[in-house]
Amino acid sequence: MPEWLTRPVTPPARMPRLQPSRVFEAMEMKEGIEAPDGLSALEAHRQAEAYPLERGRLLHRLLELLPDLPEAERAAAGRRFVETSLPARFAARKDELLGEVMAILEDPDLAPCLPPAGGRRCPSPAIW
Repeated sequence: MPEWLTRPVTPPARMPRLQPSRVFEAMEMKEGIEAPDGLSALEAHRQAEAYPLERGRLLHRLLELLPDLPEAERAAAGRRFVETSLPARFAARKDELLGEVMAILEDPDLAPCLPPAGGRRCPSPAIW
């Protein structure tokens, strides 16, 4: 009997999960660049430059929540959500953020990817 028949099967290697938001961290690790300490990361998050991260977080959340509502209620619900969720330092950008979300929701080319009110969410959120 061949020796390989008596060996335990090793599980296949798991592919790493792709996360676009972590691409720079992955690049730094490959290039051997020293990772920033926790205090620096906290300070960077507190600065105004963190708006793109906050924008992305809220944009994704709004695109999860609003399509389930009737079209007539989406703008008001989105405005309430943005007003309570957007940090005060970015308050001047709330109309811009809500405008972006509403433009996506109202775009006829994207309608096939959005469920009717109360329907199932798009099975491929990666398109956003």
